[in-house]
Amino acid sequence: MSYTPPAHFAVENRSTLASDRDLAYWTEGCRLQLERHVCPAWNLDPPGAAVYPRDATFAVNTAMVAVMVDDIGDPGTLGEHGLVGAIPFVLIDVHLSRSPSTVLSHEFIEATVNQWLDRWTTPIRRAGKTYSYPLEPCDAVEASSYQIPVDGLDGVRNVEVSNFVLPSWFDPASHQGQFDFLSSLTAPLEIADGGYSAPEIDGDIVFIGPGELHIAARKLLPQGRLARLIRKGPAKR
Repeated sequence: MSYTPPAHFAVENRSTLASDRDLAYWTEGCRLQLERHVCPAWNLDPPGAAVYPRDATFAVNTAMVAVMVDDIGDPGTLGEHGLVGAIPFVLIDVHLSRSPSTVLSHEFIEATVNQWLDRWTTPIRRAGKTYSYPLEPCDAVEASSYQIPVDGLDGVRNVEVSNFVLPSWFDPASHQGQFDFLSSLTAPLEIADGGYSAPEIDGDIVFIGPGELHIAARKLLPQGRLARLIRKGPAKR
């Protein structure tokens, strides 16, 4: 089935730690990244993105709301994209984030590629087991980032954004030679230092990679970031 990414990200600032002007730069940097780097690589139409007043409302089919807050309430979660009922959202914890713009970029990318949290690879057989990977492009390389210059009201600022994997990363038979935007990986399904992946292996979610193993149990709780990956029933494609 064809896939349609969000049309627009509507960013709201509910944090006391991030200024509206900083958030405007971060949002524009993330929008430029989607337009110039992510969506061409993933063959998707790029979403728009802009900052709105905190009381703005949007129809679900016109915008995905992204909210900056001081405290998500989970000490292991810097940001998340998920669903409230049938409504997708992005949430960023500014207090915990060393680089809030990078976390915002991470969640924008993953919400663009996997808006409804139902996109998985076809089953992959490895060592007698069946793997299905969620199409989450940032987790495996989440410790690396790069900068995008943004020209705004205060002149040009460099906005830090997240590295991300390419579609070739999810194909174990791929020989394309580049598997992430920064070319730090050398093979499909490889995990960079500080990264992780959470495939379903023979029906169970398993955390792979030292970057997240120490908080894997917490993230499986209902409020945890990766609880969203535990799907019920067959994957929708």
